[in-house]
This record gives sequence, structure tokens and C-alpha cells, in this order.
Amino acid sequence: MSFGKQVKRYDHLPYNTPVSKTLDSGEGETYTGMLCPRGQAGVYYVYDPYRVLKPLKRAGPRGSGKWKVITWEELIKCIVDGCIIEETGEKLPGIRDLFTYGVLKQAGFEDPNKVLAEMRNDVNILLKIASDPKTTYDNVVKAIEDFKAKWSKTLGEKGLKLEDVLIDPDRPDLGPKANMLIWYRGRGQDNADVFYQRWTYAFGSVNWLRHTSACQLGYYTGNKLWTGYTDLQVDARSAKVVIGAGWSMGRLHPGATGQGMIIERACEGELKLYYVNPVAPRTICRGDIIWVPVKPGEDAALAFAVIRWLLENKRYNAEFLSIPNLDAATKRGYPVHANATWLVIMEGPRFGEYLTAKDLGLADTDDPVVYVGDGQFAPYNKVEKAELFFSGRVKLKTGEEVLVKSTLQILYDEAFSRSFEEWLEIASPYPRGTPEFDEYRQKVEQMARDVAEAAPMAGTYIHRGVGMHPNGEYAAWAYRVIDTLIGNFHRKGGMLGRPATTSYNSYLYDIGTSGFGEPVRWGPPIDRHGYDYTNTLEYWLRVKKAIKEGKTGDEAIKAAFPTKRPWYPHTPEESYTETFAGIFEAYPYPIRALFLYYANPVLAANYGTKFVEVLKDTSKLPLFVGITTTINETSLRRFNSPRHHLSRLAQTAYSTSMPQAED
Repeated sequence: MSFGKQVKRYDHLPYNTPVSKTLDSGEGETYTGMLCPRGQAGVYYVYDPYRVLKPLKRAGPRGSGKWKVITWEELIKCIVDGCIIEETGEKLPGIRDLFTYGVLKQAGFEDPNKVLAEMRNDVNILLKIASDPKTTYDNVVKAIEDFKAKWSKTLGEKGLKLEDVLIDPDRPDLGPKANMLIWYRGRGQDNADVFYQRWTYAFGSVNWLRHTSACQLGYYTGNKLWTGYTDLQVDARSAKVVIGAGWSMGRLHPGATGQGMIIERACEGELKLYYVNPVAPRTICRGDIIWVPVKPGEDAALAFAVIRWLLENKRYNAEFLSIPNLDAATKRGYPVHANATWLVIMEGPRFGEYLTAKDLGLADTDDPVVYVGDGQFAPYNKVEKAELFFSGRVKLKTGEEVLVKSTLQILYDEAFSRSFEEWLEIASPYPRGTPEFDEYRQKVEQMARDVAEAAPMAGTYIHRGVGMHPNGEYAAWAYRVIDTLIGNFHRKGGMLGRPATTSYNSYLYDIGTSGFGEPVRWGPPIDRHGYDYTNTLEYWLRVKKAIKEGKTGDEAIKAAFPTKRPWYPHTPEESYTETFAGIFEAYPYPIRALFLYYANPVLAANYGTKFVEVLKDTSKLPLFVGITTTINETSLRRFNSPRHHLSRLAQTAYSTSMPQAED
């Protein structure tokens, strides 16, 4: 914004612009930028009287809040090789023996990664044997014993035991002992993430984790289910209509930097913002910011009211939705395509699966099938257009008949399972039949109409207030269906993916997180996100054992449940709650060391005080290291290291924990 001439500038200034010219261009224009209040508050971190300036070691029982200053050398030695808490006599284990690559190297294996890669390959063979319908429980047990015999011999030749390398030799799919180390970071900072993720992977652990569940996990999951991307938002610079849900104006995410452009453009009449929130906005900008109140947790019902209106009034982008594949979409000028025409099996054991070309004998592939009219079906990638609405019975190649529907038909049926008013009755804070409800109905109808008329330069801008409810992923997904219906993805004024960040690897150093010779990794993360339980030896051993005991089919599968903790194959990022529950239950394996970077889960997570039980228990979490600026609710239970010196700690700890030939 230029205060001299009131010239808005959304583009960055040229890189070679002198600083003096940013203050005064010589033409009466001066520019100021938008800065998140977090940045402005940074001075308080620097001058906080309780800021941690030196390494602190616990000087009493964990949780006592008693500390003593130690040197960096003492800190590194304690973390790497272990040490004693003099005041209590506790012995803290180090991380040296968890560094599997180093253990192998020190034992005399010239190329530890060759050993780890072969071991991982053998684990994959084990899983293939276990999942084979023809193999028995005894076959799987024998395969595991053969694996153990082979690797006990190989490692024994260098003086190692299998338990020196694997977390559990009977469950080699859990991975190497390096997985027993967790690096957990709080608020993401790209310049730090790339370095410490690399450090964790260089150690060989799969457990580089983030605080997403305290922030936006439901939102990320809904987006991931929708498009395969976790972070998408509307083009705030070009959109004409925005449905903004789940963020608090001027207070919370997307923060002043993200909100600033939206609010400014609304106040200048350049866009209309429908502000969906239980709490009213702080400004209405001459009527271009419209408050749409909603009951907490009922956003999906509001979204479905809009979905029904768009379908009922045929205000969806039929051309876009009828395109079944990317090649056809590209020909028509769309960067993506939808699966609106793909057919889904609606009954029987394959309920919810796509109907495939193989099912109908159209081709020997699993390509989804679409209906093209006149009783004809085709693989989705063999036609440029298909019917949007289809519901009917089809005869499979096997002779079986099943009911199938197009995905848009499924959405239509769900949207029309309630009237427009019935959906609003769920979402609205006003009782049906009152004047306030009638006004609410008119407002939501106008919101739907405005979105349709502005499309594709319209979209949803949603975040934590929606995504952090227990049903957050479904609410986020429902809002994103509105974006799908108007065909706005990667179009000006529509939905955009997160921009790429600087590639630091193109400068002086390679600090990428892969391809630098890092140890081979495998196994599930401690919180089991993004990992399928049915691809574990635990699952197959339980299934095969049940079959051996006489159970069949569904009964054998049911015998593999429940597990100690749930698994989350569709969750794209990490969970504080499941991490600490996993540590507490030692499931799927025990944890030996937790490095917590700039995070305070005891305060940040729902019922985070429950984590204290885990943090205080040295039998469940032997080593706990915190990197932070101040001692917070979580760091009362750990070692503390000054955050501003962390690069020194990480570099030295890595080189120290790497066994050398002379050690």
C-alpha cells in the first residue's frame, strides 16, 4: 500500500530496488507491507527474562522443575553416550546404540546401507508371504524364523546380535532401532525444517513429526481426500466471492498477512466475503463482509445446503464435471479433471469400490468405468465426455448383477436426502419458523447464488475452526465439494495449492532430506499416521492364527482387531495425541528418545495435560530433550537446550554419534 498516493501493490518490488526507494520512490509513493503479529512479537522472545541461554540438565525427578547449567560438551556427551542425574542416581541412556547405521559401521560392515537395504527387501518378502491367501500361520512363522536365522548369522559374523539392529526381531517390519528416536517439532519454519528433517533421516528414523494435530489435521485430511494435496485455499488476490469459514478475523489463522488482502479487497468493494463463524466479524466493510453464523461443528450441513442449491438450480459446471480424464480436460482448457462420472459399486462386498473395465470385460485393467449413454460403458480414459448422472444395475463378467451409481449421483442423492431448509436447520443457530431463520435462509441462498455467478472466480477459504472439530475432515471435504461443482481448481480466482518454497539445495550446500546417503528406513511412525495396519506382520499373524483355529473369512479378519491403538492410513500428517499414546503403550514399539523442538504439546493439544503422565515416566520415555526459548509447561519434564544454538547441537551430536574407526 502506498500511503502517499494510495496505490495498492500486490506484486513484490524488484529484487534490486534500493532500500531508500522502498521508503520513497521519488514519485511520492512509499510502500509498507503486511507483517504477521507473531513476527512483531519476536522481540519478546529475545528479551524474555526467562529465556534459556545455556544448556540445562535436570537436577531432580522429572517434572520437579529443578535444573542446573551444564556445558555444551556435557550436553552432547550425555545425549550421545548417556549420563547420570546426580541428584537422583538415575542413569539416562544415550542415542549411540540407536544409530543403526553407525552400529553396523563400527562393527565392520563396509557399506551399512547395503545391509539395511537387503534387510528391508527381506522384510518386504516376509510381508508378501504373510499376505498370500495360500500361506498358513505356520508358513509365516517359519518365514520369520528363517529371516532371523539368516540375519543372526550375517550379523553374528561381525559380533552383533539381531536385537542390536532391529527393534523386535520377531517383528522386523517395525524397522531398525533408529525408529526409537523421535524428532517432534512445533510451529513449522521452513529454514529449520529442511535441516532437522535431514538430521532425523540421517540418523535413520522414520519419526520426524510435526504438530499438525494441534493446528489443522482435519483440514489437511479433508483436502488430501479431495485432491491429494493437503493445503489449498482460494486465490485471495483475484477471487470475486469467498466463503470464509473457520478463521477468526484479525485474531487467528490465516493471520494478518493472509487476511489482510481479503479484508482490504472486501472493504474496497472488490470481493464479497461470506464470513462463516459462530462469532460475528469485527467489520462488515459497507456490507461486503456478510456474517453467516453457524453452530460449532455443523459446517458440513451448511456446505450441503449450498451443494443442494447448486445442484437443484443447475448452477454447477456441467462441462467440467463431465470430463472423465486429464487428456480430455487439457483439450478443453482445464488443468484438472473430476471423477464425477466414474461409476461406484453400491452393494455387496465391494461396496464403495469403483466399477472397473475388468469387471465388465471391457479391458484387462482396473481403470474406472463411465457411462456414455445408450446403454454403453467405457473405461474413463477412452472417452472425452461421460454422463454425469447414472444409477442402475449392471451385469458383471462373473454373471453377478450389482447396483452402480456415478459419484455425482451419489452426491446428488445425499444432498437431496434433506431439503434446503432441513440442512439449514442443522447448521443455523436460529430455530426454524422464526423470522431470524427466514433471514438466514435468504442469506445462504444468496451466498450460493453469488458463488455460482462469480465462478470460477469464487471459492472456499477454510481453516482451523472447521478442521479441528472431530468431524473436521468431512466438513472440509464438504466445503471443497462446492469448489469442485463450480470447477475452480487451479483457475484464476479459484482454488490454488500452496506455493513452493525456496530450494536451498541450489545454493552453497545440499541440505535436501533425501539422496545424500542417508540410512535406509522402514517401519510405521509411532503415531501410525499414513500407515496401513493390514500391511503389518501383526495383522497377518493374527488373521492366519484365527484361520488355523477354525475361523474363516470375516471372522478371521475381525480376530485381527482391536489393536492397542488405532491406525490411520488415510491421515496425511501427525498426531500429538497418538504419539504420546503410542509412547505410553509402547505401541507399535517402545520409544527411547524424544527431541521436542519449539513445541508445547501439554498446552497446545486438547487435554494435553494427559501427556504429563508419559513425560514424567522415565521407564516409558528414558531420554527427553527439549530445544526451546523458554521453559514451558512441557519442558518442565526434560533437558533444555537453547534454541538459538541448536544448529551447533545437531551438527556436533550427529558427528559425535557417528561411530569413528578409532572409537
